[in-house]
Amino acid sequence: MVQMTKNTAKETPNEESDSDHLELRVYELGFHIDPDLPKQKIKELFQSIKNNIADAGTVITIGEPHRLRLAYTISRMERTGRHDFSSAFFGWVVYQSDGEAHARIIDMIKEHNDVFRYIDVRTTKEAAEHAAIQYEEWYRHTQKQDMQEEEKTEEVHVRVQESKEKLDVAIENAIL
Repeated sequence: MVQMTKNTAKETPNEESDSDHLELRVYELGFHIDPDLPKQKIKELFQSIKNNIADAGTVITIGEPHRLRLAYTISRMERTGRHDFSSAFFGWVVYQSDGEAHARIIDMIKEHNDVFRYIDVRTTKEAAEHAAIQYEEWYRHTQKQDMQEEEKTEEVHVRVQESKEKLDVAIENAIL
């Protein structure tokens, strides 16, 4: 059967919705977590999401949450007013589930108020494994850059401290 979409007026195959299928499919769930949360709370939230997915399906691979700068500011209305996010902790989980479990996972992620944006896409195990390898490479590269930046910052702090000490000695000598 063929279905016409309203927006594009193109014919698209009429697939089962992702909540109706009985066979197992692979999905990737990516999500942004509020960057203002303490690191321990972020770890607990990620563990909770991962456990809920494992209860409903099979976890294939994960990407631990890491802080990143967003390409644009995301705004969300909350009870206390508008909250703007310019950074987030981004994590992801690739999992396999049937339609009913997939629907429960989507409902679960929607309930987490500390997750302000998510995406869930159907994928394959091969694509997920490739993405995990790419993520590891990117993460190692990012960690290396972060360490180099920390070393540079530490060098600057040491030089500033040495300059202060020299200045203190010069002031003492000038006073005497």
